[in-house]
Amino acid sequence: MYSRRSILATLGAVCISTSAVGQLPNDRLMVTRHSIRVRGSTLHYDAYAGRLPLTDEMARVRGHMFFTAYRMIGGKARRPVTFLWNGGPGGPSAILHFHSFGPKRLEGGRLVDNPDTLLTSTDLVFVDPIGTGYSRPEREEDEPLFYNTLGDVSWATRFVEAWLDRFDARSSPVYALGESFGVPRVAGIADALSARHVPLEGIILISGGKILIDAALPPARNAALKLPGQAATAFHHGRLAPARGGDIETVRRRSLDWATSVYEPALTRIGLLSDSDRNHLASELAGWAGVDPSLVDRSALTLDMRMFRSGLIKGKTLYAYDMRLIGSGPDRRADASPILRYFADDLGYRTDLAYWGIEPGQPPINAEWKYTGDSAAIADATAGGGPPERQPWISRAIGRDPALRVLVATGHWDSQNSCAANRALRLLGTAMERKAMIVRCYEGGHMIYEDAPVRQKMALDIARFIKAVRR
Repeated sequence: MYSRRSILATLGAVCISTSAVGQLPNDRLMVTRHSIRVRGSTLHYDAYAGRLPLTDEMARVRGHMFFTAYRMIGGKARRPVTFLWNGGPGGPSAILHFHSFGPKRLEGGRLVDNPDTLLTSTDLVFVDPIGTGYSRPEREEDEPLFYNTLGDVSWATRFVEAWLDRFDARSSPVYALGESFGVPRVAGIADALSARHVPLEGIILISGGKILIDAALPPARNAALKLPGQAATAFHHGRLAPARGGDIETVRRRSLDWATSVYEPALTRIGLLSDSDRNHLASELAGWAGVDPSLVDRSALTLDMRMFRSGLIKGKTLYAYDMRLIGSGPDRRADASPILRYFADDLGYRTDLAYWGIEPGQPPINAEWKYTGDSAAIADATAGGGPPERQPWISRAIGRDPALRVLVATGHWDSQNSCAANRALRLLGTAMERKAMIVRCYEGGHMIYEDAPVRQKMALDIARFIKAVRR
């Protein structure tokens, strides 16, 4: 595990010089003109597909970052531009690109016009980090520069600046959107850009809000606020006693009330509890979660998400990214062909490279990634809590730029996030942080946009956020 100091020391000699990036090679940037129908209107736009070379201070190319950008034709002079990243950290932008907000959406094995595209509100730049999609390090020995959180943030930040310079978009309102691991990536970018006096208008954080602010939730509250999601899941699968609630909202409200008024206070004085108190609390916790009391850790009096997902229904495991589902979730292997045809035929970007993330050959980036998280964050991640990133990036960015606004979107059925915890995190922040943040919860999983009505609602919320945040 790299320490923060050692990573920064390593990267100090290889920061990207924006002025050294230069122009894109002509044979790597393809520009094509398109139109789609969106809710009765026609959108005309140009698509850009290419790789931006990334160089260090010595003008040595260290990597090539692939992007797909969409820019409206005849738009306003200061039309917003939004950069979008997926998670992983070894994930390309393909899911966000073709399942949520791009102009084309993948449905039934083919790409169709997407009525929920954010192109109606902002130009879009889908970014594939190095080691994903068509993005590659220049040499094998350059890989360590990119496959760690701080390095990833550093190069992604410079990519944004280089792209804005290359496409003469410095005067445009700039937004950044990240999903899952894309959330700490975007948070780090916001921090880095604010330090360089290149402020973002706003950031959109999807399914990863736990890294939001400097003040982490106290352990007892963090444990307690996982319960409403577990209780709702137990209700959904018919594993909750009827007396605990007859509908999903009642279950969420009552479980939250018990968790904050009974469970959390007990955890704060756990060392003083008698054996009888412990047994009673474990029984009540298991009852609200719909599981056998034997699954509760009797020393900590907690029920971690992995234990919950494997123990709710005997012999079955709930899908981590959407606990309404059982098993490993949707099979996306069929996604590759229409996406690859789209790049080659519709956008004219033809290459011998494999699109890593949906084609074979990608190195084991996720397994080898060097995170910044402390031991508590890593322990939480091991228990099913998602990437262990808890840096005060957003707190610092808001402190430097109080005009920055933050939209946090969370799915109720995502085992790696908690709507209740995100609301509590916001309340723990400073006055500036509370003013900056908007928290939204949706009836979806980790990939919130997979449900059509939810995708439409979230797209409208993001469009309103972008419209409202203009400086």
